[in-house]
Amino acid sequence: MDKICFLLDPDKKEVENVFNACVRLQDILDKSFLKQFVEYWVGGTGASGDEVRKWLEKLHDRKIGPRLIYPAKISQFVLGYQYVNYALVPYLLNWTDVKVFIYNLIGILISKLYKRKRLFGYLVMSNKSTVGKKVGARNLSNKNVIDIVKRFLNQSSSKVIYLEAGSGVKKPIEIGLVKEVSKIMKSYKKSTLIVGGGIKTSNKVKALFSAGADKLVIGTALEQESVEKSLKVMLNLLKPLKVNVKNNLNNKQGGIGVYGR
Repeated sequence: MDKICFLLDPDKKEVENVFNACVRLQDILDKSFLKQFVEYWVGGTGASGDEVRKWLEKLHDRKIGPRLIYPAKISQFVLGYQYVNYALVPYLLNWTDVKVFIYNLIGILISKLYKRKRLFGYLVMSNKSTVGKKVGARNLSNKNVIDIVKRFLNQSSSKVIYLEAGSGVKKPIEIGLVKEVSKIMKSYKKSTLIVGGGIKTSNKVKALFSAGADKLVIGTALEQESVEKSLKVMLNLLKPLKVNVKNNLNNKQGGIGVYGR
């Protein structure tokens, strides 16, 4: 099932605009469509547990979901877990910082103790991105990526892979690499391929879904200087999916267009 995952990053000053755009989205689009095709992720490499909890609680209070926590710290997970439908537990696959080894071990423990969670293999494709610098990501060739993905899928009960270009990186994940990884994952039942970073246009969304991605994570593109601009980006990125509009609200939202195929 193709899904767009809108990421609220408490590290960013525009997070409130992104949140308010998510609220407005509920008024514009049919809720059954949103439930089927959209997820709301909260997480940030530098955010405190309290900051992550705050935004998850705000989404929860507005009944906006499904809500997922994407934790970079244990405190984010512990404080935010009560407000989520599901928790993502990243297992970093191409790190050099020894602290990540401990993080991965804690992630495995969490995945065994908590019910609403999912462990996934996490590949940060650039050591120049914010998260790449944080974990000391190793630069990888496409062949390296394929080898790592195969090893993880063979050795882990999890069949979820997340390929992330990372915040601050100009070059998104290559379409050819997504196709290669997707081909491998199709041989496993209930596998999910997540792709994020540098996704800014509806054409890119369409191309990545066509290449075999199951979920696309959108973060930086949403971080605009106004709620209206953040909302326009959301609506544009949803164009490749079948959008159901409630009561034809285009003209009531300050000229914001809603698209479908």
